[in-house]
Amino acid sequence: MGSAFPLAALLLPVYFLWDPRVGALMTSFVAVSALVAARAPGWASWAAFVVGWAFQFVGHAVYEKKSPAFAKNLSHLLIGPAWVATELTGLKPR
Repeated sequence: MGSAFPLAALLLPVYFLWDPRVGALMTSFVAVSALVAARAPGWASWAAFVVGWAFQFVGHAVYEKKSPAFAKNLSHLLIGPAWVATELTGLKPR
């Protein structure tokens, strides 16, 4: 079991600046992800990361027929996860 600090936690203040409720939601997501990753073998975390990116690129190429938004604007690497989290939970950012 590892105890590495989740680097994603360093970005959480940005979400709180955008919307405190989105910040709390993303903090919960990072905390749960860190707990799961700490109990999973390292290869499983890397495999999930690679498979997730593969799904994203296949989805954009095959279904949307356009490139991901972050290809044009790197800030979408932060916006995308927050958008997905708010969509999944029904939270409407202010």
